[in-house]
Amino acid sequence: GSFNQSWKISRECLDRWADILGKVAQSELRIVGVPEGDSRSRLHERLLRRGIARERVVFLPRMSAASYFAALGNVDIALDTSPYNGGTTTLDALWMGVPVVALAGERSISRSSYSILSTLGEPRLIARSPRQYLDINLELARQAPWRQELRSGLRRRLCASPLMDAAQFTRDLEVLLRRAVGRR
Repeated sequence: GSFNQSWKISRECLDRWADILGKVAQSELRIVGVPEGDSRSRLHERLLRRGIARERVVFLPRMSAASYFAALGNVDIALDTSPYNGGTTTLDALWMGVPVVALAGERSISRSSYSILSTLGEPRLIARSPRQYLDINLELARQAPWRQELRSGLRRRLCASPLMDAAQFTRDLEVLLRRAVGRR
């Protein structure tokens, strides 16, 4: 599923997702927040040209926070967008125990998920190329034990990581601010 802002879904991103769907029989793609009309039609058409039947794509509306987290928790893999990666959405997926594969890009806009997964200590979910992005997602789709191992520990690992240590973040920020204004 993709729970990111729909404007982040580039043509290249959608092509990568079609490659994944094409290689995982009976898989389904759930996408949140794509407006009805031309936007949905363009996504369907592009996927149809790549051999993905219309009924394998489910569009979910924007929803309440509780419904959003429930829907996110019901997907096996959260597909990250590119070149604009998820930030909050990546953290939300990890909170719900849903693995996300990051495609590490060259610019900051395409390194958010990479940064999050690096800080989490999960290099197995970081791809350095589009081919590796495909391979890791296929491995996740085909290896239920690996997915289950990730799902059972992602939230706990996220909570124990520097990503959730607000007190240490604040202390580090204070040190940097003091240095910036010349006081120690």
